[in-house]
Amino acid sequence: MIRGRRPAIHFVRHGESVANVADCARRDRPDDGDRLSERGWVRPDRQHRHATLAWMPDADPTYAEPGAESFADVVARVRRVQHRLHSDAGHRRIVAVSHFGFLHWFLGVTLFGDGFVPGHLPALYRMGHANTGITVFERHDRRVMDGLDLSGWVLTTWNDQAHL
Repeated sequence: MIRGRRPAIHFVRHGESVANVADCARRDRPDDGDRLSERGWVRPDRQHRHATLAWMPDADPTYAEPGAESFADVVARVRRVQHRLHSDAGHRRIVAVSHFGFLHWFLGVTLFGDGFVPGHLPALYRMGHANTGITVFERHDRRVMDGLDLSGWVLTTWNDQAHL
């Protein structure tokens, strides 16, 4: 572990993933779908093709509009990312480039855990997020406050722009 630091992930938005490309082309997602596409490294994708807030909050968690992910699929992707980053974050500093929506999903899984449901999305999206803001989540192996175990992922900074 980095001396004197908790495992932390610094998210910077915005980037197109390989999964985004597969979804838009209505192809199966590749196993490495969480990585950035070539375009994701170059410039942001500003098109809002799937508009998840229009249909997802009242949908069954396993339902997906054509070309989009279901709520359950996105939650599973967040959990895969959390698992992968947890082991790496203790050994090095990590900056992850992401989309606006993914940060809200990461926050939803962090805040609500297994209780995270599609109906939480409108409230989470009310937390604005400017392009290129830095969001930091830390992972605590043991964190107790007022006798309550709050171990796991913790939101440390949301959309910091002062340090850019």
